[in-house]
Amino acid sequence: MVAMNGYGRRSPSPLSKPDPTWVEIEQSGVLEKAPSLSNTPIRELRQLQGNFGIKSNHTPTALKTKDVSIQVSDGAKIKVRVYTPWSPGLWPICVVYHGGGWTIGDLETEDGASTDLTV
Repeated sequence: MVAMNGYGRRSPSPLSKPDPTWVEIEQSGVLEKAPSLSNTPIRELRQLQGNFGIKSNHTPTALKTKDVSIQVSDGAKIKVRVYTPWSPGLWPICVVYHGGGWTIGDLETEDGASTDLTV
């Protein structure tokens, strides 16, 4: 169950406990300082995007990464990053599509979250 508080934010269910990193971000006040996505020019949002990427707590040595280009159905090529754990085993596949709407966000802004999913 999720309840909305007075600011339109979701309050966690009493059955769940928020991630400590999220609590830290919410309490820091950075969310109130973030620009409005609907009223800020795209050029300015692109300049700010590096400030909003999720940073991973894992060291880069916990996994290996490889950047490659793949051809998609219309013939264009897109960059993708493949993350592989160093530990042996058969691992499931997780595909992450960032939600930048082809305007903001890139491999770097998604790197921290993708690293955490891999490790």
